Amino acid sequence: MIVCFAIVALGFPGLTQAASQAASQVDELNEARMPLLTVLTPSEGEVLLALPDPRNSSAPPTSSLQMRYAVQGGSTQGRSVRLCLRLLRSPLRYYGGPLLSRDVDSMRPYAAGCFLLTQPVTLANLSVGSYALVAQLRDSGETLSNATSFFAVSPSLEDETTRGDTADDFAASYEWQSVREGQSVPSGLEVQLSLDGSHRRSARIPPTWRLQLFLGEGLGFLRTDVLRDTRVREVLAAAEAQAAAAALRHHLDGAHKACFSLFAGSDWLDAESTVESAQLFSRRGQLHVRPTECPAQVNTTDAHGSVTQPDMAGAPTANMQLAVI
Repeated sequence: MIVCFAIVALGFPGLTQAASQAASQVDELNEARMPLLTVLTPSEGEVLLALPDPRNSSAPPTSSLQMRYAVQGGSTQGRSVRLCLRLLRSPLRYYGGPLLSRDVDSMRPYAAGCFLLTQPVTLANLSVGSYALVAQLRDSGETLSNATSFFAVSPSLEDETTRGDTADDFAASYEWQSVREGQSVPSGLEVQLSLDGSHRRSARIPPTWRLQLFLGEGLGFLRTDVLRDTRVREVLAAAEAQAAAAALRHHLDGAHKACFSLFAGSDWLDAESTVESAQLFSRRGQLHVRPTECPAQVNTTDAHGSVTQPDMAGAPTANMQLAVI
């Protein structure tokens, strides 16, 4: 086909110029075509395992990874194209395992930054949660391409809400549920007994119940009433206020400003989760606080366009940084 075209072109010189113009137009179209951005890592629906910090046993478990992406089509040569990232986060829920959220509107900003295409990006110190990584290719304020990847960071791939349960245990909730014969009912529940002679029982978690936490030597116990929609951060705020008051009362040096994280056994509990979603009632015997570094209230932008934002109380801040290879 190419040979035939070349022979005809020799007989008609004008065709040579037309072919050259057509080839030039194809090149221009390729130049003008928008590039396609694809996020490879973290992959869509991926669940990353959060690991404890070997140097600090009281720190919440976190995960880190190097982002990988591909840019196809178009041309970025000679253009000031940058990769701009927004990381959004919401509390992680479980249903037969970690349950990812894809509701961007319900997520909170976690971190953001813009980087050159030649520079690898590391997502460091990601705390337990459900994430949306929103990536954009930008050139002088113009968005050339978008890509979003939803993923999660979890301390376990199991369903932590059912861990340790047995068939004979009553799964308490805030709604009235029938109690089967032979089932054991945890203390502290509201129980109703049927008056029709069937002796059927129903039970639920009280709408308001008292949470008790030991804060440490000299700080005593926190006793606070909670609702199903009370957030863990509200419990932590009450604990920190009581610790500060106790420190002043007992003249404890350096203890006037205390910050805590809440744990159930070895599981760090998200400060934005609710009393209900974190299963605090059924995990009362496992709950304890650990002192943690108080978050710095800063929001800085460096000369390279990298932004680090403070995260929710009690959780480590994500840090999008350039990976050193």
